[in-house]
Amino acid sequence: MFHETYIHSNPDVKIYLKYSSPEKNKLIIFLHGYPDTHRTWDVLLEELKEEYQVAAFDLRGAGESSRPAERQSFNVKEINKDIEEVIRFLDPKREKSVHLVGHDWGSLIGWCFASDPIHSGSITSYTGIAGPHPALARKQMESYARRGIWTWNFDEIGRLLRQGTMSWYILFFQFPILPELGWTIGSVPFWHSMLESGGVPKSDPMWSYSPKEILRSAIGPIQLYRELMQGEKIPTPIRIETPCQAIVPINDFAITPEIYENLSEHAVHFRKNFMDANHWVHREKPVEVAKLIRDFAHSLE
Repeated sequence: MFHETYIHSNPDVKIYLKYSSPEKNKLIIFLHGYPDTHRTWDVLLEELKEEYQVAAFDLRGAGESSRPAERQSFNVKEINKDIEEVIRFLDPKREKSVHLVGHDWGSLIGWCFASDPIHSGSITSYTGIAGPHPALARKQMESYARRGIWTWNFDEIGRLLRQGTMSWYILFFQFPILPELGWTIGSVPFWHSMLESGGVPKSDPMWSYSPKEILRSAIGPIQLYRELMQGEKIPTPIRIETPCQAIVPINDFAITPEIYENLSEHAVHFRKNFMDANHWVHREKPVEVAKLIRDFAHSLE
């Protein structure tokens, strides 16, 4: 049985939360990506609910959660506070093992949470799916540029150009109004194009989302990309103590597998799992993804 509630992260932000019954002493919290809502996790919630208390929430700006107007409200530091409030609600006595799982933007946010000296103490492990640590991805891109351009290493230049080309939308989202207008006018065809490119099976309920559902997942969180480029710089972690694993879909239409290379240099306890899948790997192969999450959590017990 699942419950629904709203968590007040601060007086201005209300976070929608879906969670299963609390009798389990092991908890998995899921962070969705862009454009998405908590509904992206429905299959995994069902897969894992018998063994864990499971929960998924709408990130600020998405779905049923509040949509702050200020770009700065989408800084990772602010979103980390939302995660802390969700953990506090689900595990008020701090007695459970808490496993955090993120996909896409949720994965970027989760990496920041797991590598933060303060926040990381609230979780037992972290699984990032189809999304690297944003600061380490930036460092990896800078490395491609340095090694490639200055030494004429065409393999490195190719990696730089490939990821840069795949990330074109990040620059597009920096424009005011235009991205929101594009989504509003072409919500359904653009959504279907993304699902097609991202490997979501045609039988998946995501294909039947209404324009209202699509816009709830796409309009508000555009500010994530603007804050990433225009806001306070995300610090590069030196040493990540939290046990972490990355699930890397090798056919990802948005992120190259090479961008995860330097994670092992910073994470002390780290696994990297390659899967023959596309970006929405948790919708394409939910049973396999659930097994990786379960096995990793079991290894820490």
